[in-house]
Amino acid sequence: MNNGQIRVSSEPCDLARLPFDSESRLQRFVKEHADDLLGIQIVGVAERNGGMISRIDLFGVDRFGKPWIVECKHDLVDTRAISQLRRYHAAVLARWPDIEKIIAVKCGSIKLQEHPQPGLVTIGYRYDQSVAAVEGITCLAYQYHEIEFTDDKLQKPRPGRVSLHRIEDILLPTERHPRVLKKKDETLKRLAALDSSLAAAFRNIDRELNRLPGVEATYGGKNFVRYRCAATVFATAVIGADAVEWRLKEDQVVTLRTAADVSKTLSALRGAYQQAG
Repeated sequence: MNNGQIRVSSEPCDLARLPFDSESRLQRFVKEHADDLLGIQIVGVAERNGGMISRIDLFGVDRFGKPWIVECKHDLVDTRAISQLRRYHAAVLARWPDIEKIIAVKCGSIKLQEHPQPGLVTIGYRYDQSVAAVEGITCLAYQYHEIEFTDDKLQKPRPGRVSLHRIEDILLPTERHPRVLKKKDETLKRLAALDSSLAAAFRNIDRELNRLPGVEATYGGKNFVRYRCAATVFATAVIGADAVEWRLKEDQVVTLRTAADVSKTLSALRGAYQQAG
């Protein structure tokens, strides 16, 4: 019988890119391994085309027909996360007849509880002390294996393993999760939509900036790239529909529209780099 608790497997999972660089990456990991990790079938996810339900990160159902609301935090789980879960719980109950139909379509073989009370789960890297003992909420933490953090400002992704645990079963970290270099996937998608010569011009500039001593580029996962040195962001590239804007300090903007703009753009960016250093 179901005792109202969620099943949690702490078997480590192998991933090609760790540490997680964002909350969405953590969320995607939980979604893709939800059955093995938590014993639930995912119904809705807070992502594009994910069938999001009431803005909930992950909404699923276990084999006993109990619905579960899962809130993921890349770093700290605090009282704001608990407040979110409470709001989501109320929203699910208010919309239950509609949500029940969605579950029936996606999980037709599962018989739902007659009067379901959604279970609440938080997943984070570390926890505020005031949250750890909140009644009625399953508090889980993810833990890395074979991953050692360096003194670099941005951790470089590499293969490793990660697992989920009830927070009472492990020693939780006290330092915040370090920042991680993000993948260029979304940036490359944006570039693919540009004129080929403009995209090539951007790549040339990006390559030249990354060759400068001490420069670190952060690919924002959407349409921007930030370049920093000496802990200072000296330029931000914003990829638009037909141009790339390079935003510098003091509201200076240099626009890259064609390959002919590369020289003046690089000159301005090198000047911003020297000022930052």
